[in-house]
Amino acid sequence: MSDSVERTLLLALIWYRYVELRVRAASRVFGHERSALTELDACYILNPMIPQCLQTLFWDTNLDNFDPLAFPTYTIGRILEYGNQDAIAWLKDTFSDAQIMDVVRTERRLSRRSANFWALVYGLSPDQVAALKLAS
Repeated sequence: MSDSVERTLLLALIWYRYVELRVRAASRVFGHERSALTELDACYILNPMIPQCLQTLFWDTNLDNFDPLAFPTYTIGRILEYGNQDAIAWLKDTFSDAQIMDVVRTERRLSRRSANFWALVYGLSPDQVAALKLAS
């Protein structure tokens, strides 16, 4: 096994143990015992910048050096367009509602369907959403 693979596996094991301990501590606070990882926590095991379960949304991006905080418009837009519930949960934990609403307002690459859905979620009128102003 190569050194980089061994290092990655070791880091994944350390991260798994850290998250497991964090989940147990939180469980004691809320009065119920739970030792299993949540799906979203498990997503972070291999790449803490972009969780593993979201990496397929960024198929055209080199994730080895991609920092989602450095490119918020791209990251938010991609997740709004293609993300599932776990992706949206990560998005809301990572970015503010103001940042997300700004992308809904200005991102022209959103499909009309996604733009309309997120406009309804955030209470924006269609004339405030750039993707809904495009010619049909």
